[in-house]
Amino acid sequence: MDKGNIKTAILIANPVSGRASKAVFDEARLALESHGFSVKSFLTEKRGDAETLARDALSLEPDLFVIAGGDGTINEAINGLAGSKAIMAVLPLGTANVMAHELALPFSIKGAIEAAATGTPRSVSLGEITAECGTRWFCLMAGAGFDAEAVFRVSGWLKGLAGKLAYIVSGIGVALRGKSNELKVEIDGSLRSCNHVIVSNARKYAGRQTLAPDADISVPGFEVTLIKGSGLGIAMFALALLAGLHKRLRFVETVMGKEVSIHGQAHIQIDGDYFGQAPARITARGDMLRIVS
Repeated sequence: MDKGNIKTAILIANPVSGRASKAVFDEARLALESHGFSVKSFLTEKRGDAETLARDALSLEPDLFVIAGGDGTINEAINGLAGSKAIMAVLPLGTANVMAHELALPFSIKGAIEAAATGTPRSVSLGEITAECGTRWFCLMAGAGFDAEAVFRVSGWLKGLAGKLAYIVSGIGVALRGKSNELKVEIDGSLRSCNHVIVSNARKYAGRQTLAPDADISVPGFEVTLIKGSGLGIAMFALALLAGLHKRLRFVETVMGKEVSIHGQAHIQIDGDYFGQAPARITARGDMLRIVS
């Protein structure tokens, strides 16, 4: 498509994300226009819309996709754009904004749009997860065990009222339930046992915490965190993670790998949203998308 010298941007925004408002979207659009973009805006109305809108907009061949929302909205857009030549940028508006922390993005509207318009696109790898419920892409992490259970059990009204605190409340409830199922996790052909596993494609987790310092979204591969135990052990892990000391715990093991299979009975979350249930197979795929940072 011949667009001459006109740069085009697609703005896909989730109006129910934490900081979302018409004023925010107007500010983002005007900021993009000040950088010379012709902007076409779309608002999501229900779960899955960001994926559909992003995929459909590929035919317009825009110079830039700007995804305004939380990690769930970003994950949906990634599932619409994965494998294409699209360039994507993030405007963080959600609860945890792990992706924004991972990319070290500004959280102001002006700063985030400045980064989107002038930053350098980087090629990123994605995780591809397949289970009985289907196949999806993720950019940050996939978790089976306590964190997925917390995501599964968090109530919509509490999330809307308390934001990130809702996941903490749900996580405490999961920890208090005690016993967790045993999982068998195969990493590049090596079998291990645990009760909880987090497959990290990125370093950050639950906001600004660094769970997997050796993970790199630019390189296909995962840092896999295996946790044994439940109840008090999960509480200890959470506190140690906040202090950056989780790798010192005797019941925590980390392994690098590119192919991960999870066997056992457990819920699974990807990028902070519920995915389905194990068993599941996870594969690292390189050069799947370009993201501005």
